[in-house]
Amino acid sequence: MWQWWKLMGLGEHWYSEDKFILRENIYEFNQDTKWLAMMKDVKVWWMPVDYTRDLDLYNEESKLSYFTEDLGWNAYWYYLNMDYSFFLDGTTFDLKNDRRGEWWLYNVHQLLSRYYMERLSHGFGDIPEFSWYHQIEMGYDPQMIYYNGIGFSYRKNYYEMETYGNFEMLDKITGFMKRMQDIIELGYYKTTDGHTIDLRKPESIEFIGNLMQGNIDAMDKMFYQFWYMLAHMYFGDVDYHQMEVYPNVMLNFETMMRDPMYYMFYKSIASIYFKFMHYLPKYTKEQLLMPGVTMKHVEVSDLTTYFDLVDFDVTNMLNDKMIFHDGKFVWDKSLYARQMRLNHKPFTYTYTIESDKVEKVVVRAFLGPKFDEFGKMISLTENRMNFMEVDEFYYDLKAGSNVITRKSNDFYWTVKDRTTYTELYYYVMMAFDGKYDFPLDISEPHCGFPDRLVLPMGWKKGMPMQMFFMVMPYKAPSHEQFSTFDYTYSCGIGSGARFVDSMPFGYPFDRQIDEYEFFVPNMYFKDVTIFHTDTMEPYYKYKGYTNYGHFDYTFFRDYYTKYFKL
Repeated sequence: MWQWWKLMGLGEHWYSEDKFILRENIYEFNQDTKWLAMMKDVKVWWMPVDYTRDLDLYNEESKLSYFTEDLGWNAYWYYLNMDYSFFLDGTTFDLKNDRRGEWWLYNVHQLLSRYYMERLSHGFGDIPEFSWYHQIEMGYDPQMIYYNGIGFSYRKNYYEMETYGNFEMLDKITGFMKRMQDIIELGYYKTTDGHTIDLRKPESIEFIGNLMQGNIDAMDKMFYQFWYMLAHMYFGDVDYHQMEVYPNVMLNFETMMRDPMYYMFYKSIASIYFKFMHYLPKYTKEQLLMPGVTMKHVEVSDLTTYFDLVDFDVTNMLNDKMIFHDGKFVWDKSLYARQMRLNHKPFTYTYTIESDKVEKVVVRAFLGPKFDEFGKMISLTENRMNFMEVDEFYYDLKAGSNVITRKSNDFYWTVKDRTTYTELYYYVMMAFDGKYDFPLDISEPHCGFPDRLVLPMGWKKGMPMQMFFMVMPYKAPSHEQFSTFDYTYSCGIGSGARFVDSMPFGYPFDRQIDEYEFFVPNMYFKDVTIFHTDTMEPYYKYKGYTNYGHFDYTFFRDYYTKYFKL
């Protein structure tokens, strides 16, 4: 990734400039007179952020650091595990209403699918298999410091996992995985109190998910309930009764996705999900077919990714002491970390669906690869595990032709950049002075997937991908979606109204596929191409940037004006 901060000879220095905070919706803010007035007297400082400057443990996975170390990517996993924490009882906190076990396990699968597509964009292949008894080829140095000043531990390349840690703990972890494989193959599990669970029923995925997360809803408390916690303790070299622990990325939900080993280990967790699904009967043509409904065509607009510069508010690190002037608290300084991150231009797709009657339906859209790293087409039977669901919505079909347009901004499960603490503080202060009508509820949903990461990084010449669309009958959930909460500012955890219908997550790619039975008129496959625009190219071409070695206040203004005014 181009090191933009070197263009102006910044080196390791912080710098300040006029009030021009970069974010994906900067044009909305620059045209907001209240926002401009709010930031008028704030002293703003910037710190260039680049994780690729000093790498002691370089390997090919370092090329993906812009993705694996993305704050939004890591925040999504963190909030998922806070909302459905393994220690929260599903009955007391209503988490069972959301199919917590199935939802957690399905998210593991979807995140791995998204990561695999990002690997393909760089010519990498499958996520490496994880083994406790073989070397971990890819090391990792997070280059992070904990709040108490202690640096995070690192792992060298070709690390031998089995030579470190508590071997009793390792035996429990590997024993659990072996037992999970065994009970799925057996087809049932009998708990210590004599209760039998049929593992050939689709709804038993909830039991499997609870066990894999090691949460408190696992029916058999004797079945190594805390294996998941023990696994992460082993990764972090933490013993049972250890009082002082060195920070390790695998010990924190908000940091573990930065480590390439995370994806290897969680691939083994996802393998349990796929093994369970392997024993369920394949969907038949009669189950997949929606009589009288045909998806005639889907038109997809251009798909383009780019890297933009964005500012993260880290002012809390700077304002460690409260400052008062004339008895009034003053928040007059802001520190921002300026970083490159992946983004995409807004896109749309338009459905043309014909129906012979009025009907309530759900439309789903998936994105997946078409070729592997060698350019070989991947069969649908194998490729179904690589598709990521990007959209689903309810619709009332009318008799005849239906034209439906969906925008990427319509995805209810994604979120934009959040209001920073500095902005929130000054909005409150302006409201106290009567200069701003502060909304009674300024809440923003914390649980959404970052909108800008929906698409994997494309290629300049275009990266071939494919999209899958399906229209299916509406099967109402126990509570109608969003009927008990407003998704624009709430996540509805435990409401039972988070999902559009009651179908299994990932349907119809959740089970094995019989390609002779699978294709029906209410499905549509579309070949698409994802392009990538190198927005920094004009600046590092020979004589392309005339102010090299000097601080240029207009650099970022021009940068955004030319490329990101969409």
